[in-house]
Amino acid sequence: MRFQKIIELREEGINLADHLPAGTLDEVGAMCAKGYRDDLDSRREWEDRNAEALKLAMQYFERKSWPWEGASNVKYPLITTTAMQYNARAYPALVPGREVLRIKTFDGVRDDTLVQIEKALNWSIMEESSEWEEEHDKLLMIQPLVGFVVKKVFYDPQLLRNRSQVVLPQNFVVDYFAKSLDSATRKTHVLSYTENELEEMFRMDYFRRVDVQPVDKEQRDYAKAVDEIHGFEKPVASEEYTVLEIHCWLDLDEDGYAEPYVAWIIDEQVLRIFPRFDKIYFARKGDIIEATNTDLLGMGYKVARIQAEEYFVKYGFIPSPDGSIYDIGLGILLTPNNEAVNSILNQLIDAGTLSNVQGGLLSRGIRIRSGNLDIQPGRWHKTDADAEELQKGVFPWPIKEPSGTLFNLLGLLIDAGQRIGSVSEAMMGSMPGQNTAATTVMASLEQGMQVFSAIYKRTFRSMTLEFRKWFELSMKYVDPEMYEDMKGLVVPIADPNIVSATQRMVKAQAVIERATMAPHLYGDQGMLEAERRYLEALQVEGIETLLHPGEFQDPMAQAQQAETQANMQVAQDESQREWLRTQANAQKDQATIQSKAIDDTVKQREIALKEVKSAMDYEIEKEKLGQGRS
Repeated sequence: MRFQKIIELREEGINLADHLPAGTLDEVGAMCAKGYRDDLDSRREWEDRNAEALKLAMQYFERKSWPWEGASNVKYPLITTTAMQYNARAYPALVPGREVLRIKTFDGVRDDTLVQIEKALNWSIMEESSEWEEEHDKLLMIQPLVGFVVKKVFYDPQLLRNRSQVVLPQNFVVDYFAKSLDSATRKTHVLSYTENELEEMFRMDYFRRVDVQPVDKEQRDYAKAVDEIHGFEKPVASEEYTVLEIHCWLDLDEDGYAEPYVAWIIDEQVLRIFPRFDKIYFARKGDIIEATNTDLLGMGYKVARIQAEEYFVKYGFIPSPDGSIYDIGLGILLTPNNEAVNSILNQLIDAGTLSNVQGGLLSRGIRIRSGNLDIQPGRWHKTDADAEELQKGVFPWPIKEPSGTLFNLLGLLIDAGQRIGSVSEAMMGSMPGQNTAATTVMASLEQGMQVFSAIYKRTFRSMTLEFRKWFELSMKYVDPEMYEDMKGLVVPIADPNIVSATQRMVKAQAVIERATMAPHLYGDQGMLEAERRYLEALQVEGIETLLHPGEFQDPMAQAQQAETQANMQVAQDESQREWLRTQANAQKDQATIQSKAIDDTVKQREIALKEVKSAMDYEIEKEKLGQGRS
């Protein structure tokens, strides 16, 4: 089949299997089925280990016949407890409210268009796709138990909207040593159809009609363990059909370059083949063009590369030490520890049973009139033997009380398991003591969350990838015109560095305190954002209706501002009073100077008058002397 024909059938949504020869279909069916079996065999050991862990986690009951029939077979829920604690912390941290994502820009500028796109994406995930939150909750419980779970993000043409579906680990198969999920050459989603559902797919021409028989084969250990836990038993004539949805690369145009397809296979028979092309790159003499127009092939261009459309997002827990794509979870980590705890716990219970209900040996001379000797509260048995004979003729088993060493070992193993799962007493809600300082509790929490923080960041990265796939699907199928103008990156609204509500509250409170201490640095907008983050940490709904940017002013800042203004007024008044005092003193000094000047003038005048009077007296005396001589 020519590549141009493949593109034409893809655009029309037509099943390629209806246009391929029977020989090609047989080859594709056999190759895909063999590849699936090879991938399944590659992870066999991982499946077996998780099957045992899942039985422990689900408290799968098994009757025990040793050391006696009905002996204690209690299973301590260590794995389940640690997984529940992870879910309890991760779920509210990753899904803090009805808004789970935001759009991040390079310069931090967000216009009205980005805000509207952000609201549309949040609404489509949390409201329109009503199953998303429940699916994510389920994922955060499976992830810590198994260590590996995927989400399938796709556009549903029947519902006309995006979907994000959890694919259980037993139903998703990939090569054990694949480098990554996107680079894996083959990924298989194992689907189950009832007879009626399969017939519907035939009648809608979605599947090519073939002759099939119900699958009645021995289940894989992992899938069988899951069914046993839930109490499922396959009937002799099962009406379930297993269909393999295989995401692979096939060279259908026989040009030596394999293209990405999705093939649906049942019993090595091809039901449907559909291209999963995302972007096609054409090349000619170093000139590379991204296009879907196959006319370029007639213009000297050739297909250089095809980017596959990926549907699956991996949510891992702890990377496997052997480099496998299958991460390990608490199930594999804690199974040996949990089995040891169960063994010691059952030994203690059995020892207590033997200690409370004693048995032993009776001599032949001891005759019990009532026949068989059974021990029940308030029951006495008659015997022909006297007390001395009884004392000599009854020999109880030398059974000791339950060992205190086993008690200590049991506590040590449980504590070690909780530490591996990052479940300390403080993290479970048990405070160290009434008088313990809050800083001590916070330090204990921080110490206990070190391992969890790394896992949380891995989960954050997976959510980022899932939301970006959701956006790409919305831009391609939902409303291309609305989303094509977005210039930013979609990221979860959760903070990857905060793993608890307490941490979120402390961080928000610290921002409030800093903004209050230096309001001139933050301004009204900064104070508004600080308050918004604090309310988000409190998980308050309807924040937009509570905060009004034009009217917002922090009460503490307002009080501080009022105090500052009052102090400035006092200082101003004091300065005014000081100026008045200065002016008064200056006037007083001036008056003193003027008074002194007047006094000096008067004295000068008095002196001058005295001098004039003396001169006149002198002249008078002189005249008198002159007259006397005459």
